Amino acid sequence: MMEFPFVIKKIHRKCYTNGKHTIQRFMTKSGHLNLQLSQVPYYKYFRFTKDFANTLVSLRWRWVTFMVVAANFFFYVAFAGLWMLDAWLSDDFNPAKTHNFCVEHARCFTGYLLLSVETITTTGYGYLYPTENCQFAWFTLMLSTIVMILIDGTFISIVFLKICKPLRKDGLTLFSKKCVICLRNGKLCLVFRVNDHLNKHAIESKVTIYFVGRSNVKQEDFHASLQEMEVTSGGMFLWPTDVVHQIDEDSPFWKLSASDIMSGKFEILVTLSGTSFVTDQFSTSQTSYLNEEILWGFRFKSCMEYDEKVQRYVVNEQDIFKLMPCDTPLCSASTLKKIQTELNQLTDDPGERN
Repeated sequence: MMEFPFVIKKIHRKCYTNGKHTIQRFMTKSGHLNLQLSQVPYYKYFRFTKDFANTLVSLRWRWVTFMVVAANFFFYVAFAGLWMLDAWLSDDFNPAKTHNFCVEHARCFTGYLLLSVETITTTGYGYLYPTENCQFAWFTLMLSTIVMILIDGTFISIVFLKICKPLRKDGLTLFSKKCVICLRNGKLCLVFRVNDHLNKHAIESKVTIYFVGRSNVKQEDFHASLQEMEVTSGGMFLWPTDVVHQIDEDSPFWKLSASDIMSGKFEILVTLSGTSFVTDQFSTSQTSYLNEEILWGFRFKSCMEYDEKVQRYVVNEQDIFKLMPCDTPLCSASTLKKIQTELNQLTDDPGERN
């Protein structure tokens, strides 16, 4: 058996660096865009307030927790001030007054703060409570109830959406780390494997692949082109599935050989969307492959077989993303088609060989 190794020669790549991190890709393996805005006018940051819900969902947990604590603390203090103002208007701070207080047993700001917390959290009044002698206690009670509903409803919804959102590392366990190019039915194909073991994208699954070509002479002169690639896999990902892109005339890999892929500068962006079996929640996961993450002359090992004893299909977790070398020509798909066409012509017309 003749082997076609992937490594032909060592090629040094030029990379842009930013501090300690090397910037080589538009999207990380976990599916996050590696883009950052700079020199943005301060007034344009207000656009995030127009879509406040998505902004909160996109924030990290530490900032969401901080905003919950800050919002509750602010309204506790604000309504304590309202209760204190109502008590002052009701002459509760008059030393000569001995009865008919607006707020019973509250004589300092701490007491009104406790009353505010009891009102907003609806724990019930105890030693401190308002009376009918207040000027606008009804307004304070109604406003605190509305604010409580808004705060609780907003942040409970945000927390629920963040829990249902795919994890940051979904792309690391969902997609194979490497992408391969091998022969399938006599044609070169680009293949990567998807293992949706949590069935988050099991229903109406759709895979979209984009080819991002990068060309630059200088760092300040950078251009990127985006081209969508056709895939033959989709529908339902109930078991580890190979997503196949057949390299044809419309493919950006049509004229690329193994050496061209190693020395090229491009990136493949992958998006998988679908609906969960468990929660019926629509979710999307992303990842990317650089040209050095594409292995030529390899295929994914079969990881599923039928067990007669248990009468079930068994998936070997250790072999899900395991690769095996296979015979693959190192030429481009266009060159391979020309060779196959010439061989077919010689086979169809044996007289020409004489």
